[in-house]
Amino acid sequence: MILSLEKRIKVENNSEYATALENLKSFLKTGNAQQIKDNYFKFKERQNKKNIEMLKISIDASKQLFAFDETITLYEELLKLSPSAENYFTTGFYLQKLNYFDSALEKYEEALKIRRELAKENPRAYEIKYARSILFGVIYLNKNNGLKEDKSILLKYKGIPDADKHLALIEEIEKNE
Repeated sequence: MILSLEKRIKVENNSEYATALENLKSFLKTGNAQQIKDNYFKFKERQNKKNIEMLKISIDASKQLFAFDETITLYEELLKLSPSAENYFTTGFYLQKLNYFDSALEKYEEALKIRRELAKENPRAYEIKYARSILFGVIYLNKNNGLKEDKSILLKYKGIPDADKHLALIEEIEKNE
């Protein structure tokens, strides 16, 4: 069964799938169940990455057509496949641009929650991104209650261009209040 499927896959020019099947056949011969399992999960991970990549390309294409409902549907699918802070953030930003403020706020809050946890685990790697998320809420969603926290985080990184740029924005906001 595996061999006939393998030939069909090669004919259809899906070399990645064919390679996974060849590996499976080899691992079956050697009786290595762990490698069979690992082979499947590596293949699945590569497929997920390809699906996510295709989904992001589809989102960009639907945006170019100003197909708002379709773009939102694709963003929701992206969040199902890859619920990362970055994906919640970009989805929220898109919804905010369409004036769907309640939905944008939900996505923003989820991105903020994820980034807050990442910043607790690894402050040097994630605190600036967390602060950037807070600043987004201040600027685009009128959530001024995070401004002091944002500033205190960014001051720790004064001298780093990204932090300095966001500190300048905060100073501008404070002047206008």
